[in-house]
Amino acid sequence: MTEQELLSLPKVGPEEASDFLGGDPSAQYIRLWCQDGDCPFGAAVRMSPHRWNYTINRQRLIRYRRGELPMSTPVDIAQLLDMLVGQRKEVS
Repeated sequence: MTEQELLSLPKVGPEEASDFLGGDPSAQYIRLWCQDGDCPFGAAVRMSPHRWNYTINRQRLIRYRRGELPMSTPVDIAQLLDMLVGQRKEVS
């Protein structure tokens, strides 16, 4: 799917986001990613115990595919902290 095709869709959910990304990550992974609050291009709101509503930001999804957004901010911060701790140990 091209960027233009994505932008022309009336609605973009986890399935369409996965298709746009070539099937990796899967739609189910994107759902869980949104539910965890770590997805850089989407979010989820729990509507009832078994129902979720997903919002996918098209522009952020495009930027993610282009490599302009990190996979997940918390993961990036954890990796940065690990790197800094490792550098500190080397200096000691």
